[in-house]
Amino acid sequence: FVGHPVTEINKDVQVGRTFRLRWGIKQDTPLICILPGSRLSEIKYLLRHFEEAVSLLAIRFTSIKVVIPTLPHLSEILRLRTADWPVSVIIIQEEDKFGAMAASNAGLAASGTVALELAVFRVPNVIAYRVHPLTALIVKLLVQIKYANIVNVLLGREAIPEFIQNKCTGPLLFLAIEKLLIDKAVATEQQLAMRAAIDQLTNSGILPSEIAAKAILKQALVLVQPKN
Repeated sequence: FVGHPVTEINKDVQVGRTFRLRWGIKQDTPLICILPGSRLSEIKYLLRHFEEAVSLLAIRFTSIKVVIPTLPHLSEILRLRTADWPVSVIIIQEEDKFGAMAASNAGLAASGTVALELAVFRVPNVIAYRVHPLTALIVKLLVQIKYANIVNVLLGREAIPEFIQNKCTGPLLFLAIEKLLIDKAVATEQQLAMRAAIDQLTNSGILPSEIAAKAILKQALVLVQPKN
């Protein structure tokens, strides 16, 4: 094990402030980073529940804004699907994702690698996922792990709330995110858990790419040495 590449992400806190300045978002404006997945099927099953949660948040926090990092081929789809949301929605490209995360007060994301990226930036968040009921049944029969979120898998407990299948509803997502925004103790507890999880993905403080490169170089030198 050489470590996880997510630990090499540049965590400069200034990128969050820069992101808010660029998009005209005041520092005291609640910003939610929404990551509905990179596949159309994920957007199909998740976005309407995310919209319902955001609609409830907009009633509770009238100045709230939403940012959605996505891939180029999904930008227009998401722009159309969020056009009638009751909040200001900013659609950005993948390269601005880390700035958006660093600027956000909370996150709502599909289960996946983004869970670790949110953890790197210590963004209190909620993970959700829905699939076709038949797919869910097959997964239930085959998958042995207890959690979906990689952070929770690493820690062996549900440090980050998971809303999978029937639990993935707008009202439940709203309540979980609301708690993160109004209860600093809950948000801080999540951030401490994220740090503990990311620490497990490091290797003596050395960059994973550096360890991997040295291992490859060592093996390459063995292979090219002349045989007696």
